[in-house]
Amino acid sequence: DLPSQLLTYQTDSGIKKYPLSAHECSLEGISTFFSAFCDGKLQPLQPEPSGPEQHTSSNSLVHFVEAKDLEQELTEAEAVPCIVFFTVFTCGHCKRFATLFNQLAKLLSELKWSERLLLYQVDVTRSDVTLTNVTVMWVPDLYFVSPDRTEVLQYSDTDELEDGVGRLKDPMEILAWIISLISSDLASELLQSIREQNTA
Repeated sequence: DLPSQLLTYQTDSGIKKYPLSAHECSLEGISTFFSAFCDGKLQPLQPEPSGPEQHTSSNSLVHFVEAKDLEQELTEAEAVPCIVFFTVFTCGHCKRFATLFNQLAKLLSELKWSERLLLYQVDVTRSDVTLTNVTVMWVPDLYFVSPDRTEVLQYSDTDELEDGVGRLKDPMEILAWIISLISSDLASELLQSIREQNTA
């Protein structure tokens, strides 16, 4: 029973998250869900206990980190652009996008860019996101973090149905978004790597 939407609510103690299951996605179901939320009858998702199997080594193409540790991880990482994928462990859309994110990681590896553009995956049910200028209101969600860590930009392109990250189907779409955000010199180098890969 996978949630298709996630209601987040900022409180003094952090962000609480309430999943809306797929079978609730009807007019009546949504009405019932929000009535229960307003009446205080819903229980928020509880953080999942950490487990070593949910983390990877620093040599992995995608780095799995705790939400509460993300800011420190980015601070300690090399001064390169970073892409952060926020997910929920029970979210079907997130699992589909995770496949695409892994394809992006493989593509970067083939381009020999794995160390020049870091990829992070963060499960927001495990702990609250404390990264400055980031409020995860839905999942999957995607952010670009500049090399100097001063810019944190959310993926905001949507289709006619207002679907953003969830509409992406090709890792090159993510790469095109990244190229539009990085410095012109870095973008030129990445484009050259892509051209060389295509002609190899």
